[in-house]
Order: sequence, then C-alpha cells, then structure tokens
Amino acid sequence: MQEIEMNWYTKRKILYSSILIILIIGWFVFLLRGFIWAPATCFDGKKNNIETGIDCGGSCLLQCSTDYKPLSISAARAIKTADKKYDVLVLVDNPNTSSAPMMLSLVVELYDNNGKNFKTMRATVPGSTGYQIPVYNKSIVADNITNVIARLEPYEMYKTRGSYDLKLKNFTYNKKDSSTDINVFYSSPYSDDVADNFVTILVAYNSLGNAVGFYDFTVKGLKHDKLEEVFVSLPYRVEGDIASVKFIPLTLLYEK
Repeated sequence: MQEIEMNWYTKRKILYSSILIILIIGWFVFLLRGFIWAPATCFDGKKNNIETGIDCGGSCLLQCSTDYKPLSISAARAIKTADKKYDVLVLVDNPNTSSAPMMLSLVVELYDNNGKNFKTMRATVPGSTGYQIPVYNKSIVADNITNVIARLEPYEMYKTRGSYDLKLKNFTYNKKDSSTDINVFYSSPYSDDVADNFVTILVAYNSLGNAVGFYDFTVKGLKHDKLEEVFVSLPYRVEGDIASVKFIPLTLLYEK
C-alpha cells in the first residue's frame, strides 16, 4: 500500500513539474516571438515569416510572379467612327480571379496603310480581375489606321477580392445611317444592394469575336431585385452585326 501511494505521489510530482516547464518554455517563446518568427513587413527587402518571396506572397498584398498567371493582349484594333477619326481599343486578358494590377501601362503603336508607325501612345489604366482589361483612346485623328500593335510594360499584381459585376440579361440594337443604338438590360448578381458607384465598359462584339464598339458609363449602385437598363448610342454605324456584348467593371476591391 505504501509503495502504491509513493508511485502516485511521484507521478503527480512529475506531472506538475512538466506543466510548470511547459509554461516556462511557453512564456519564453512568447517573449522571444519577435526574434524567432520575424513579422512580414512586406517592405523590408527581406523574405520573412510566410512570405513566398522578398516582400511578396503570403500575407503581403503584392503577389510574387509564381502566384499568378501572366497577363496577355487578346485584341488591339482601331474602329473608324467618322471620316479621318478612330477609336482605338486594346483588350488585355487577366485570367486571375484573385489578383490584378492596381495600374497597368501599355505602349500602343498605330500604323497606316503604308506600314508606317505614325503615332505611339502610352496609356495607364486600372486593372480588372477575371476579366479583359480595356485600354482605349477615343477620337484619334488620322487618314487611316490599318494596324494597331500594343505591348505591356512591366507590372505588379496584387491580391484582390474581385471586381464589381453585372449580370447581362439581354440586349437589342438598331443600326442607323450614322449611328448605332444599343439597349442592354442587366441585373445585380448579389443578394444585397450595392451602394457604391463604379465605372463599367460595355464592349460590343461581332460574330467573329472582334470588338466593334465600346461605351463607358457609371453604374450608380445596384438593387439586388431590380432589372436595370442602359441605353448606348454609338456615334457611328457599326460594321457588320452585333452578336454579343460584355460588361467590364473597372472598380477593384483590394484586400486590406
């Protein structure tokens, strides 16, 4: 009986001692946590904490180059809107649903029918996620523009929570002698109302998938249960048909 009591006393003593040692170690780890796990400051020029690169990835807003798919230019074209007047539209594909550039810069070169580069433009626009990013310049005066070449300048990608969106319901259009009217009906894809105003580009495409017109407008909030309409009157007659239209919202919601 005495031996059993001594064993229980010994075990209890070991248990209490172990708890005390764990508490002491935990206290020291807590005090030294800043030295053991250096916090990711995302601007100290070092790879630390859970960063996947130097000041990028992990908890940083800036993405590392291995964290996203590269952007690419899918279309660059000039749309004749009047005699010696053109709108130029470049579409940049962003296949990423959770990252986008805050600002995106491009160099756009315009060529005439002799193959001469007669104008070079630089443009900087906000990014979009999971969409085509539109870059455009309206009312360019030129005798003719037969080719448009665009190239991306170096860019950085950041974490986002996506862009505002619109749900396309249907559309109709009417081509006149010198203009094209487009009526588009849309609704909100969200279960709650959106109070923010945001700019959206409406791009019209022909049956070949080429952009034949575009129009920018401001969406003044969204009601979750209301069908909305936007009327667009392009000041020129669209070449060919309009097979589809697409909304490209330009307001990004970045991670905090």
